[in-house]
Amino acid sequence: IVTRQTELRVITIIAEPVLSFDPGAPVNPSGLFVGGSATFQITFSSNVDEDDVQWSVANGKAAFVFGSQGTASRVVVGLAPGTETLTANITHYVGPPPQFTFEVYPDADPIAVHFMFICDNNGNHAGSASDIPSLIADVNYIYRQVGIRFVRASVAYTNNNFWYQHSDSNQVQMAIVNSRTGTDGLEVYIVPNIATNVPGRNYPDKGILMTGTGSARTLAHEIGHE
Repeated sequence: IVTRQTELRVITIIAEPVLSFDPGAPVNPSGLFVGGSATFQITFSSNVDEDDVQWSVANGKAAFVFGSQGTASRVVVGLAPGTETLTANITHYVGPPPQFTFEVYPDADPIAVHFMFICDNNGNHAGSASDIPSLIADVNYIYRQVGIRFVRASVAYTNNNFWYQHSDSNQVQMAIVNSRTGTDGLEVYIVPNIATNVPGRNYPDKGILMTGTGSARTLAHEIGHE
């Protein structure tokens, strides 16, 4: 008599939003606006055939964009405010199917963002106004997940050589963020230096300092503090 032991393993697939962000990378979001779209994606092993994956939505708050993606990923568009559940049903898989639960937010007025470049006496400054549209777009890509969006309201320049030369001073930073009031929006000041290896700093209820205009990650991080 030959006896053998076979190990039985139970596998559960869990689908979750991606909590980190790199511009352009696939993100399984936790929310989107009515009328907005988002891509949800799953990755599975080679023993799962893509043709065996069928997506479905539960509550009618979102719908699939026809012919948008393959079966490993689908694009949905928000239809109505509320909580929605997206399920990837996998043929021959025994167990709870992977699901994404996300929120569809009503359309909301964007938060105004006022930019000011701190310049030297010759008008030289860090960053570029031409970066601002893509900067705002990428920040919106992150914050749509919590029903918040932003819009560029104004771009200003101030020639203050002392501020420009000493922008790493706490006293100068306070003077900069206190220089504008009553904008009814978010104020972002672009300076050449803040501190060693520090690309951004938030002064609560006063404004945000950044050493450039190219990093949505930095602006989104400081907005999170604000």
